[in-house]
Amino acid sequence: MVIVSDPIYALSGAAAEGFREMVGWNADPLPGKNQTGVGVPCGEPDSTCYIPDPERGGRIPESWKNLNVSGENVQMNGDGDYLKQGGWVGKIVNAFPGGKALSQFHDNLFNTGMLKFTPLTNWGSMLPAAAINYAAIVDQLPVDGHRCPGCYR
Repeated sequence: MVIVSDPIYALSGAAAEGFREMVGWNADPLPGKNQTGVGVPCGEPDSTCYIPDPERGGRIPESWKNLNVSGENVQMNGDGDYLKQGGWVGKIVNAFPGGKALSQFHDNLFNTGMLKFTPLTNWGSMLPAAAINYAAIVDQLPVDGHRCPGCYR
């Protein structure tokens, strides 16, 4: 008998490999550390924005692996920062399981040149990025064993 979860794990494995190729490390559902440096230039310690790493093909720098990258990657200046990394929208996205990984994958679609950044490609790529991200971490998310006894192996 074929267990329904087997295709899900196959899809999860393919998505996890795609995530690793795009980002350079494994996806994980944990939130990133929130940076607090309003007015700190991008790439500086405690800044809320990074400088893409040319040695990694423009990807997010390895030093940002465990930091919150949810939101627009521009320096916070204390005025209208809610959509920027470190702003309240990014903090909410980051708080959801997988939010940090989703933002890492999504940023790297643009950082690597796979997509040209426009408002349309930015918003239009969020749902496909979420599908790949959550498929990559589905086996790492906590599941209520009583509601889904077949979800554990």
